[in-house]
Amino acid sequence: MKILLNKFLIAFSFIHRVCPLCVISRKWPQSKFAKIVSLWSEICPCCNIYFLARKRKLI
Repeated sequence: MKILLNKFLIAFSFIHRVCPLCVISRKWPQSKFAKIVSLWSEICPCCNIYFLARKRKLI
């Protein structure tokens, strides 16, 4: 079960790389829009899964 969860986290973390809101907040962190997006990233499912995968050192 743990292996399946890890594979899911790795696969889903790639969505974070193409999520338009996540890309904007990474490329232009000082823009006003990015500051609004940073609030979104706290509830964004792809951001949360990406950070969970990073925390588990899967990516």
